[in-house]
Amino acid sequence: MKRIAIAISVVLVCAASGAAGYWFGFRDAYPLGLMADAAPRGMLAIRYLNALDAGKTDRLRTAFEFDIDNGLIWSHYLSEAPFHDHWQALWGVPNLEASGYLPRLADYRRSHPSLMKSEALADAPPNASAEERAFREFQKSGARESVAIINYMVSRYATKP
Repeated sequence: MKRIAIAISVVLVCAASGAAGYWFGFRDAYPLGLMADAAPRGMLAIRYLNALDAGKTDRLRTAFEFDIDNGLIWSHYLSEAPFHDHWQALWGVPNLEASGYLPRLADYRRSHPSLMKSEALADAPPNASAEERAFREFQKSGARESVAIINYMVSRYATKP
């Protein structure tokens, strides 16, 4: 009887510590991820500001256009994740649908077509290795998937006329 009580106690302690580690690990991981991303984003801001100072607005526009596409694409993947509806309550992750971000991104993308096009990627050169051709096809496939996701997000979130 004493062994059963000890075994049950060990299992309960392990389950409690595992649950606590899971909770605090994810709860801390979200803000830590944002903090870790701050310096690289700051470096991008420097590049953007330097481009503005130099009058190179075409590159800057392209970078921002891809930021909009990435916002739609990554939001799609977030919305497909398990329990995404509960992330705000559990970990403080904002609900992107309720925040109004997605309709604004989708409205902009609807009126300003994406620069991302799979056909813009050139075919591998004729003398390319099989690995290079496979990688190029992988890139094109990824671009086609991204375009499909962007179109889906626009049709789902853009305000209806």
